[in-house]
Amino acid sequence: MSHAVSVDGVRFEKTLPDPLALPPVGYNPGHFRDPFVFRSDYDGLSHVPVTAELERPVIADRGGCLAHLVSEDLREWRTEEPFVIPGLYGSPECPDHFHPPGPGAFKPGSAGQDLKAKRECLS
Repeated sequence: MSHAVSVDGVRFEKTLPDPLALPPVGYNPGHFRDPFVFRSDYDGLSHVPVTAELERPVIADRGGCLAHLVSEDLREWRTEEPFVIPGLYGSPECPDHFHPPGPGAFKPGSAGQDLKAKRECLS
């Protein structure tokens, strides 16, 4: 995971350190993408759900989850327990966060799962 800045929204330059965070131990490095950074009003920390896949899921080929990174300064990151979606085929894509009353909630999506379900319905 890297951080880049732009003054025009077209050309971006990566900042140091690069990478900013690597897939933590226990995650498949090929499935670590789509970070969504937000600062929580609940604890004042920056949280990043990241599309990920467990290297050794309980159910074979069903390890899709959201890795959970936390930071106080956006430079040093620690890994928290993943947001696991039990039995998910593939990885949840493009996580988002919204602010309902209370601590907040994540909205994981999975285009791959949705497309697979549509193909099965059409078969």
